[in-house]
Amino acid sequence: MAELGVILSGSEGAVTLETLSDRELRDQYLPLRYQIYHQEFGYSLESVKSPADFWDRFDAASVSLGLFVAPRRLIGAVRVIEAASTSGLPSGANIPPLSNQKPDERVGELSRGMVAKPYRGQGIFTVLFVSGIILAQERGLSRVFASEADRPAYREFLGQLDFQVVNSDFLFSDGVIAPPVRSACFCLDLTRLRASYVDDLNGRREELFKSACLGIREVQEQASHST
Repeated sequence: MAELGVILSGSEGAVTLETLSDRELRDQYLPLRYQIYHQEFGYSLESVKSPADFWDRFDAASVSLGLFVAPRRLIGAVRVIEAASTSGLPSGANIPPLSNQKPDERVGELSRGMVAKPYRGQGIFTVLFVSGIILAQERGLSRVFASEADRPAYREFLGQLDFQVVNSDFLFSDGVIAPPVRSACFCLDLTRLRASYVDDLNGRREELFKSACLGIREVQEQASHST
């Protein structure tokens, strides 16, 4: 659905933001989902027994973006799901009917956004999330949704990106994970953005990526000194 390749590169190529190949999805992104959602948070359903069980029907209709550190190790990722209507999205059951949607409009959802535990707090999640918005806009989607735990930090973060709450106080489940926390669904209407929105977002992403590269280097140096 999207060309494979490097989107951003830093630290002399030691850190890259890229679209994932099918093989990278299978060999690195699915194990990362299993590690975080199943082993760390315990969010997965009982039917999940292995990383392969984290593949779902939405992966076939999505583009995955990932942050790699040398040598080709995935430390964070997000997927941008594309559908003809909200019923084709993981959050579809929790999205109110859309008004004024044209027959040829397509919608999307930012899903499975995550960062490996040692690298959290470096702005990587924001880089990935912002990259997902940019990709959704480039693909001509009219609206992009995201479901997150209904916490003040998420409301503030998404509000700063012009997302609006469209539903709240529900338990999210997509057939693979079911977090035991009340959730909210957010929507960004890409048809009503100010003219400079995407340019501003691109600039912000570059600055955040540079900062993340520095943070990643510090994490790696600290890890090397402790071994």
